[in-house]
Order: sequence, then structure tokens, then C-alpha cells
Amino acid sequence: MIKIQTIDRQAFREGCGRLWDISQQGFQPNLVVGVRSGGWCVAEEMKVARNPPGVLFVPLTCRRPTSDVKGKSALFLWSLKVLPYPILNLLRLVEYYALTLPRCRAVRRTGAAELRVADEIELAGIRDAVAALRSDARVLIVDDSLDSGATLAIVIKTVRSLLPAQSIVRTAAYTVLGPAPIVEADFFLYQRINCRFPWSYDFHG
Repeated sequence: MIKIQTIDRQAFREGCGRLWDISQQGFQPNLVVGVRSGGWCVAEEMKVARNPPGVLFVPLTCRRPTSDVKGKSALFLWSLKVLPYPILNLLRLVEYYALTLPRCRAVRRTGAAELRVADEIELAGIRDAVAALRSDARVLIVDDSLDSGATLAIVIKTVRSLLPAQSIVRTAAYTVLGPAPIVEADFFLYQRINCRFPWSYDFHG
């Protein structure tokens, strides 16, 4: 059974700092790639919370085609802002067990389908960042919530294609929600916790 946890802005920043500290115990990246949109929020707060010297931070957009469906309904957005958290928590549980979990299982069976082409401007930014690094670059790819792992798998493949062969890639996620993602997070803060982040549609603040 998953749990729902609301993360306010201060707790989010503190959590991102702790996630950075966890990654530092076994890996010292010189390039951090944040998966838009949530993963980039995590990466930015990592930078603010710890301000690591000499580390480059860049975003990469690689969303599922359905990522913004919920945002297209003004009435739906309004309801998420006015409903109390107990009801919203129930809706999150329904969404997870009715939609997210079946998708995780499907991806586990069939693998990650290729997603839409990544943002070319952001890819150019990653290329520029890589060019400024040594050939044995250490890259940390950051996401907010790891569900099926499909998006992260595509991001890893995309980023690796831009790196020298000697580079090392590791992954970090604020929370690992999926039961068996096709790619693992090397570092994570929470497991089986469905986080209501400050940018979530149903966050009250």
C-alpha cells in the first residue's frame, strides 16, 4: 500500500538537500541533468540547498504524450484547488491503482516505448555542458517520481548518446513510487510514497 505525503516548499528544499547528500556518499557528479518538469525542480533545489562548486545543472524535457492532459481542464484544476486533502488523497490512490500501477506493469512486460523527440535547445545545452567537462564526466540524472521508469530509461539513453564512452551515469529520484521500475534509481529519498509536490495541481499553497 502506498502512502500520500504533502511536501511544502521548505520541506521540499530540505529534502532535495538530503537527496544531494545521499548521492554524494557514493558519487560526485560534475553534471546534473534534471528531467522536466519535476526532476528539474529537484535539481534546481539541490543547487540552491547545497550550491556545489564546479557542478553544472541543465534541464532535459522528455515527457509522455499524456503528461499535460489534466492541465487542459479548468474545472478539473479548480476542483483540485478546493477539495480537502482527504478527498484528494483518495483520488490519488484511485489514480495510482487504476492507471499508474497497470502502466508500470505494462512497461515492465514490454519495455519503454520511444517517446517524442527531446527538446533540441536543451539537448544543445547538454552538449555544451559536456564539451566543458573531461572525457570521464560523472553525470547525475534527476527525476522527481520514478514510476514505471519509462521516461527515465529514455532520458538515460538520450544523455548517454551525448557523452564520451568513459563517462559514468547515475540516477536519483525524490521518490520511487513504482513497484518495479525498468530502471533503478541509484539514490532516492522516499520509496512507495506518493508525493504531493509544491507544483502539483492538487497542492494547496
